[in-house]
Amino acid sequence: MLVVRAKLEVRDLTVALPTTNGWVRPVAQVSFTLNEGESLGIVGESGSGKTMLSLALMGLSPPGARASGEATLRTSTNGSSDGSSEHTIDLLKASPVEPGKFCAGSVPALDALPPGCVFSPRCPRREPECDTRVPELRSVDEQHQTRCILVP
Repeated sequence: MLVVRAKLEVRDLTVALPTTNGWVRPVAQVSFTLNEGESLGIVGESGSGKTMLSLALMGLSPPGARASGEATLRTSTNGSSDGSSEHTIDLLKASPVEPGKFCAGSVPALDALPPGCVFSPRCPRREPECDTRVPELRSVDEQHQTRCILVP
């Protein structure tokens, strides 16, 4: 059984947005660590930066926004057919998600992952092999990796 563990570390995250009157910082020097199994509640008044914080961590900040600080996602897997692996992603430097370029549908529960590629049930480019084979992690270029058998 594939086991995935994750830890999110955010240090001094600041998000600045351009306005006609200069820059505003709805998120200023936010720091937290979220370990596996933990939940984080973000509470604040309307306009206090809750959404901007979340969008910055997902690479979905609005055009012109500037994010600084550190936001690191560390994942480790074991139990897969290709052994154990650890990965660190700098969320503020990761490639932004383009609408329509990701798999639609519901994300599977970590305790009920499908066989083969975990994205195969909702991937529009799925091949029969995707339902049975767990793809190995491969470098696409110096900064990007994939686990998709369809990427050359």
